[in-house]
Amino acid sequence: LTEVYSHQGPEIRSLREALRLSQGDFGSLLGAHFVTVSRWESETTHPSKFQTDLMRYFQLAVERHACDEIGVVLKTAGVAPALALLLGRAVEQAGRYRERTRQKKIPHNS
Repeated sequence: LTEVYSHQGPEIRSLREALRLSQGDFGSLLGAHFVTVSRWESETTHPSKFQTDLMRYFQLAVERHACDEIGVVLKTAGVAPALALLLGRAVEQAGRYRERTRQKKIPHNS
């Protein structure tokens, strides 16, 4: 996971745009008003630790190319299902990473 959330506005904007979300939709996922998202992006204010942690999970969705799906779910089903999808994707990604790491540690007999 790329550590871009040291509260840098351009990285937050880049993530939001990668997810193809408006400031309002992105804010809905994070429990923030669109004006607040604008302030994060202009580095006038900074997201909370909780919001920053959620953005790390959102980055996993971007890395898994689930951007279009998340936008559709957000707009048709709402915030809770979109968050569930994002977090589910993050858990899947973490599980695959753990499995690859575990397999590298197991010696194979030739």
